[in-house]
Amino acid sequence: GMLISLIIAFCCVTLFTMNIFMGIFTTIAIASVVIAVLCLLVAFGWQLGAMEAIASIMVVGLSVDYSVHLAHAYVESKSK
Repeated sequence: GMLISLIIAFCCVTLFTMNIFMGIFTTIAIASVVIAVLCLLVAFGWQLGAMEAIASIMVVGLSVDYSVHLAHAYVESKSK
């Protein structure tokens, strides 16, 4: 589920910004957030159950929101 979410996020960001590099960088940022959250789950000793799996997929959605706004602002900025 998480990989599918990342692929969909990549496609959406690339489509909406019309910039493949923004899609790549945004996907790397989203994947970094997901990896950090999953590492914290392991560090705290939590078992990966149904609720944690659902929450980790939601992390993708929450990190997409911020990343897409930054990518859109970069693409639309006048000075590059």
